[in-house]
Amino acid sequence: MRFILIATRISANNHMSKKQRRKPTQKAQTRYLCEAEVAPGLEFITAEEIQKRVSGLIGQPQYQKGKGFVHFRYQGELKALCALKTVIAIYVILKFDVPRPKALLGHQHFTKITQMIHSVRSMWPAGTFKTLSIGAAGKHTKVMQRLQQALGEGSHLEVVERGDLHLRIRPAKDMGWETLIRISPRPLATRDYRIHNMEGALNASVAHAMCLLANSQANDIFVNIACGSGTLLIERAMIGELWQAIGIDNRLEALQMAQVNIEASGYGQKIELIWGDAHQIPLADNSADVLVADLPFGQLVGDMTSNETLYPAVLKEGGRIAKDGAQFIIITHAIKLMEKVLREQGMWVVERILPITLSGLHPRIFLLKRKSRTIDEV
Repeated sequence: MRFILIATRISANNHMSKKQRRKPTQKAQTRYLCEAEVAPGLEFITAEEIQKRVSGLIGQPQYQKGKGFVHFRYQGELKALCALKTVIAIYVILKFDVPRPKALLGHQHFTKITQMIHSVRSMWPAGTFKTLSIGAAGKHTKVMQRLQQALGEGSHLEVVERGDLHLRIRPAKDMGWETLIRISPRPLATRDYRIHNMEGALNASVAHAMCLLANSQANDIFVNIACGSGTLLIERAMIGELWQAIGIDNRLEALQMAQVNIEASGYGQKIELIWGDAHQIPLADNSADVLVADLPFGQLVGDMTSNETLYPAVLKEGGRIAKDGAQFIIITHAIKLMEKVLREQGMWVVERILPITLSGLHPRIFLLKRKSRTIDEV
């Protein structure tokens, strides 16, 4: 009798329809329209990073030079986008076919916004988001104030000027309005390793872009002149294999800050810090494959008088320690001084100059290449 019961079950299973035996399908991943905020002038680098690192990319990233954003379509987990290093922040874009922002308070549109807010918050540990803010032209108008208050109440977050959960509201190019929701509780350019943040320290996303421009290889000796709190050194270590990275600065306080940040980054074994002056760098001739520098320009660090002697010294000493063909990537806001010094020296070829915008300033990134040594230099 027991045997018959088992046989009956097997028989019943064999006669199940294909539809009944079909395994449950996984829920399709949501598609998103995203905006990467970047330093204007560096959009092409972020577009390249997105193409290389985002596995769920749909189509090609789109950007306009100097606009400060890269648009792309993506299917996958939103939090994976937080691994991008050349972006300041990532936003999800929601488009609404409405004539005025007041319509966003309507039930259907408001629900869509709050659902996306919930999706973003659910990616992070409970309690990560405590405050909310909205950035928009006319954000102090009654409509924007009502929208901000409603979103704060709906998400149980305190409304402040700069919130953990940040939204932007703007007119869409093709009519209607867009709501952009940042997917991280702070800008991605704010790195966890920055325990000490020196006044005038370089934006980490720009530092990462500079290191990518340098195209440093695994067996290179990478030298950062005037390394400050270590941002360029750490960002280079993040990119991949590294033979040796050396940071040089004549300020002991800066080196102490750099040491703390480097240890926090986990790359302490790959980076060496040296106390030294840019006028007499304590490294051997013809030893560096790649050099980088964020030179002071007299606003927060340094002054124009000392820069008159510092800039020529950096190019001369950099040229002494650089191997023939070495790359030297320099960022500075003292553009006229840099151009003057470059005209008066004979060690470096200017391969490219990239104007960018950063925190209201308009520095330039100079891509230099070491000329082959002359007989007099050998």
